[in-house]
Amino acid sequence: MKDGALGVAQARVGPNAILQCAPALAALGGEDLTRRIYADAGLSRMLDMPPETMVPQDEVVALHRAIADGLPPGQAARVARDAGARTGRYIVENRIPAPARLMLRALPARLSGPTLLRAITRHAWTFAGDADVLHDPGPDMRLAILDNPLAIGPCHWHEAVLQTMFRRLVSRRAQVRETRCCARGAPACIFEIAM
Repeated sequence: MKDGALGVAQARVGPNAILQCAPALAALGGEDLTRRIYADAGLSRMLDMPPETMVPQDEVVALHRAIADGLPPGQAARVARDAGARTGRYIVENRIPAPARLMLRALPARLSGPTLLRAITRHAWTFAGDADVLHDPGPDMRLAILDNPLAIGPCHWHEAVLQTMFRRLVSRRAQVRETRCCARGAPACIFEIAM
């Protein structure tokens, strides 16, 4: 999509970065809280007409920022984790073909982990917008989102998306932890993945 007369391509993110925040907010504080946070982000329309296609990165940033700014830190983290887990489950069940899911689950974690990490990196625009995403397949697996536009600090949403995917496809013991964050001055958000 072009941005007006400037002709600059606008970065897009998968709609679940917005869609899954609504049930997470509702689980915490009901419809009133959900509507207040979406209104604070300027996205009330998305509750009445949920997006079905990629959404502007700036709108995702606005919603995630409204959650972080509009709730106490513990509640904001809870909503971000819940929305991230919901997003991860959606991706696994709806965006990864069934044969690929079966293959990943059948392989030993030392093989399926790096395979999933490569696939996540190839499709990173769905959760990282216009950021560059790199990975280190191991044995200590890491994912780096350079200049992460969705960095809130800490990035509970990203942690939960990644951890849910790894737990469902690689190992139930998978742990994802952000060790560096752009929102805290680092050049990249670094996520370490342990089995």
